[in-house]
Amino acid sequence: MSMLLSMVWLGVVVIYLLSRSLLAAIVFNNMMALIGFVLNDLSLPVGSLAGAALFALALALLYRIARRLVLPS
Repeated sequence: MSMLLSMVWLGVVVIYLLSRSLLAAIVFNNMMALIGFVLNDLSLPVGSLAGAALFALALALLYRIARRLVLPS
């Protein structure tokens, strides 16, 4: 498992080095994590309502970070 995750992290590093975008690396990492959860039939250790709330919070934070990067004040 650690070797497989090392390969994912190497992919994250390559994405960051090629794009120089932390946001692209974060999106790629989250995409790979989602694929891993789906393929291995895993779920978060919290309930579905709490998981949905955490997901919404993460999206809101990602939106604020991305907006701050694109539109400097």
